[in-house]
Amino acid sequence: SEEESLNAFNRRVRDVLPQALRASVGPAGFSFAHALVLSASSIMPYALDGFVEVWYGEPLRDAVIRVALYYGLGATCILPLVAALWMRLAKCCTHLVGLKEQAFIFASFLVGCAFMATATFGWMCVYWY
Repeated sequence: SEEESLNAFNRRVRDVLPQALRASVGPAGFSFAHALVLSASSIMPYALDGFVEVWYGEPLRDAVIRVALYYGLGATCILPLVAALWMRLAKCCTHLVGLKEQAFIFASFLVGCAFMATATFGWMCVYWY
């Protein structure tokens, strides 16, 4: 029947696809270079916007430190690590279906967001105080 065919196809995809993807892009899901490009392209506008504050009187030294440490570490360390964490967690839910799968994905998203929030809070404590 059509339902049996779809279930067999889904099982086959869940068995074969993860290994094929892992073989093509590595254990984290994509290389560090890919993660770096994605994170840098998302952070770069904010980093460059930080230099506008120099125009309005912020010392250049403070702007460079903020861009290099806050945005630089975020783009090169924090976001790629969170992306790798999400890819690792995604491997854990290949056997889940339906609402369980969606709940696991949402929980993984919250874990990554908590990691980013913790890193940001730590940076703010160091930088502002």
